[in-house]
Amino acid sequence: MRDLLSIADPTEFLQLVWSLASLHEGEFSRARRFGPDFSLPEMELAKERFRFAPWLLETLVNEYLTTSQRSGPRRLNVKNHNAANALISKLVELENAEDGVWLKAGNILHLVGHLAQRQFPWQRGYDYFLQLYRSLFVFDFPDALARFEENVGISVERFAFCGFALRAHLASHPFASMSIDLSDLKIGKRERDIVFKKLSLPLLQARTAASTLRGEAGLTGYKKSALRLSPCIVLPGDTHLIAPLPALITLRISNGVYYDIVGPGGINEQMGKRFEDYVAMLIDGFLPEITTIREKPYAPKKGTNYRSSDLALLSDGTVSLLIECKAKRASHASKFAESAAEAEGLADLAYGIFQIWRHVAHRRLGHVDANLEFSPALKGVLLTLDTWADMSSTLQAEIFRLAHQIRQVKGAEITDEDLVPVGFTHIQDFEGLLATATPSSLIRAVELWLHDPEYKGWSLWSVHEKNPGRAPIDERPLFDRFPKPSGMRWLIREAAGSSARTTTESQLGD
Repeated sequence: MRDLLSIADPTEFLQLVWSLASLHEGEFSRARRFGPDFSLPEMELAKERFRFAPWLLETLVNEYLTTSQRSGPRRLNVKNHNAANALISKLVELENAEDGVWLKAGNILHLVGHLAQRQFPWQRGYDYFLQLYRSLFVFDFPDALARFEENVGISVERFAFCGFALRAHLASHPFASMSIDLSDLKIGKRERDIVFKKLSLPLLQARTAASTLRGEAGLTGYKKSALRLSPCIVLPGDTHLIAPLPALITLRISNGVYYDIVGPGGINEQMGKRFEDYVAMLIDGFLPEITTIREKPYAPKKGTNYRSSDLALLSDGTVSLLIECKAKRASHASKFAESAAEAEGLADLAYGIFQIWRHVAHRRLGHVDANLEFSPALKGVLLTLDTWADMSSTLQAEIFRLAHQIRQVKGAEITDEDLVPVGFTHIQDFEGLLATATPSSLIRAVELWLHDPEYKGWSLWSVHEKNPGRAPIDERPLFDRFPKPSGMRWLIREAAGSSARTTTESQLGD
């Protein structure tokens, strides 16, 4: 693989990756126009079999950036489809060999979690309305907006708008001129230059960044990616840039805003409250039959101060679900740790489980919610903004172990009967089930998810898909009623959901 990468021209190679990403998305005309000489049946088969899956392409780009280039007459012919096939084949062979060595000493269940962290976000996708809306909603408070503008030089709103314009252009064209005229979109040169600089790195700097990020030990497929912070690469000559995987621009102008605001001053705590507001808004909008009870402070005795669970869901007069929301971001080291015991930041998630158990105990003791009826089949859900322990039974087991440790130290009043079952899910899966959910189907899905052996290891969304409560509803009226974050006041949608188009897209063309 290194031998092939070492003789690939950077512009040609990155254009090849862009075309293979288009092929994977089913944009065959774009793939043929700018990429290898695949026949239509070959492209259809490659798409069907995930031959050029974006997680493989992202790894391939990073491996290219860390490969020294050879001089001489030999040059990789990227227009020949055999070059693309050979690169992917060699990468897959490398990853399979590494996995085989790792599994001789490692736990296959832990590796399943790694696979989920790498692949599932790509399979869910980044280019859809709620991805942008959710992130800009969570970051929409004065301290975060001010810090972003101080650090970046423009507002979140203008950053997201300019970035979206670039994303729309690079969806149908591999390259963008560094001096592209965006005045028709009312984007000036200063804003353009700030955003382009923020979203891109010159090729040599990208090589340095990739070498640094991927210099740590670990399996090739699970190492850090230089494209997450800077999804575009400025090509030699500094006149054009390319986003080999354009969807990562959407990720950078949504979730990636976090990189520009994280820090001291209570920002993280305010993000947490905004995330709770977001989840409550979704439930109220999609499931108006449910009463969402927000967390409340209470003091059983002088000198003690507690807070109830973030959300208690009341349906038909009974609280059936307690939800604890966690907006804390998972580091790359946490998601891809060699063992669960080495993962960082799990104590905060464990504390969320402990808070649910303590709420149940304190309700039993009459300290809080004495006026509410709790279901005998009460369940808890730890709902995270990041994927954290997605599909990882080993990480989840470690989090529960830590929760029991916290109980031993801080929860003497918690009895075994208070240890209600708690499941892990993250916001993308939770969003996904709401369009077909009813109060009873949601509660039933949680019951199956946590107790039925048939669904062991499944996501809550997948369980609910097997047992939906209704046909999908039209989400557009709901989204139109939701408050528009200040970071996306520019967006005027013509249709809701993942197929949404905007006036910006129309102006930029397909």
